[in-house]
Amino acid sequence: IYLENGTLPMKEIAPTGEEIAAGLTIKSSHLSKFADVDSHGRSTFLLKLRALGVDTLVIVGAWSEDCVAATAFDAVDKYNLDTVVVEDAIGTATPTHFPAIEVMRAAVAKVVSTAQLVAYMDKLPPLAPEVRSQ
Repeated sequence: IYLENGTLPMKEIAPTGEEIAAGLTIKSSHLSKFADVDSHGRSTFLLKLRALGVDTLVIVGAWSEDCVAATAFDAVDKYNLDTVVVEDAIGTATPTHFPAIEVMRAAVAKVVSTAQLVAYMDKLPPLAPEVRSQ
């Protein structure tokens, strides 16, 4: 995270250009990524996840003890999503990084490494074209 372009996702788990163009990435100024709402007060992130049939959220990003934790807790507690936190694909600028990971591991998330996630994903069958294009 302290390197030039340190906030860019790791190449192994970075979204593709196609995924970015399809709106499958989000940027938010809230701690929980579920906090951005539409004019009816519904979480825009949750609406996207539901439309895609997502039941498991894989979390990567910055501010482990704030954004990552808030999103993980909301995903599990409010929206009943299984949650995976990729330990070496999150970071922060404070000493509370490792305690935050341990709290998430104990309370709401399966915590894995990028290598573990990639190995698991490589074993899955490819998505059907109609699923990939949603």
